[in-house]
Amino acid sequence: MSVPTPSPRLPAGGHGPRGAGELRLTITRRGEDTAVLTVAGDVDVATADRLRAALLRCDARCAGLVVDLCHVDFLGGAGVRALLRAGERNPEAVVVASGHAARRALAVTGADRALDVRGRMPELLAC
Repeated sequence: MSVPTPSPRLPAGGHGPRGAGELRLTITRRGEDTAVLTVAGDVDVATADRLRAALLRCDARCAGLVVDLCHVDFLGGAGVRALLRAGERNPEAVVVASGHAARRALAVTGADRALDVRGRMPELLAC
């Protein structure tokens, strides 16, 4: 008699094994008035609220905003909407997207036309 083996569960919002589904957010300050929000992992319906909250914290602290999506593995519609709203609040915001996942999501949704999307960190902010 064989016993069925349960299928492995993915983490909440996960899209695969190896810790997918995690979202890491780091806010650093560059100069007196620019916040850099570094986003890594998956931005989906399960994690987009955390991204929205971090974007609002950046808005409250600094006039300038750079959102670094270079380490994003997945960017879903909820994440794109959060970025578009941040762009509406701060039209000078820059989104850095060098990875395929983020660039593709921004292009497919047309968000790359509404946001200032760049392939690398602005030179003034590069470490």
